Amino acid sequence: MKTIKDLPARITAGRQSLEAKGGKIVQYCLTLGAQDTVVVCELPDDETMAGAMLAQAGLGNLRTTTIRVFTKAEFLAL
Repeated sequence: MKTIKDLPARITAGRQSLEAKGGKIVQYCLTLGAQDTVVVCELPDDETMAGAMLAQAGLGNLRTTTIRVFTKAEFLAL
């Protein structure tokens, strides 16, 4: 909370970092409950996602929980 005023700049930096890895933020949401935010993003593969989340967590401003989501088409192909 001490650095909440820096949140817009951190979101921009995070977006730029993901784009540099070939990804993008699809949606950024503030939430009520156990999690403060939910960020829906796309990256080329799971390994790139893991590296991106470790890099963001390493900045010291957040903790992450990553969930692999399957689209309807991906699910039906399983």
